[in-house]
Amino acid sequence: PKLEFDNRGSGSPISGRASQVPVFGSPTSDTRTPIATRGQPLEHLEVLIEIEKALVKRLRQDTEELNQELLRLEEACRKEERESTHDKEQTERVEEERRQLHQQLEVSQRQLAELKLEYEGLRRESIFLRQDQSHYTKEAEFLQRLLD
Repeated sequence: PKLEFDNRGSGSPISGRASQVPVFGSPTSDTRTPIATRGQPLEHLEVLIEIEKALVKRLRQDTEELNQELLRLEEACRKEERESTHDKEQTERVEEERRQLHQQLEVSQRQLAELKLEYEGLRRESIFLRQDQSHYTKEAEFLQRLLD
């Protein structure tokens, strides 16, 4: 017996009694009919093409949305980097200012210590001068009495 194959895509042989196996969706049950003239496979391909078009459209939309999200995230990263760089520069400026102020404080503390020493020396000198003045005043009074 001659074997015929199922034209619905299964590829399995069917018995020689082809007239007993109906082929749904085709105008005739003749398996030798060209694909272009069979209604169901053509409609099936058209449906598949439409589904693929819809999938492609959806994938393009998804891709566009993802690209937009990527651009937004990249811009956010650039903004964060700029802010980070700005903060780092500001921190460096503050640190430099702190270092300069610390140096000024050290200079001022040395000047204060020197001024304290100078003050102490001037105070001692003032005491000595008062003692000398008192001594010279007493001596001047003594000499004045001698002259009188």
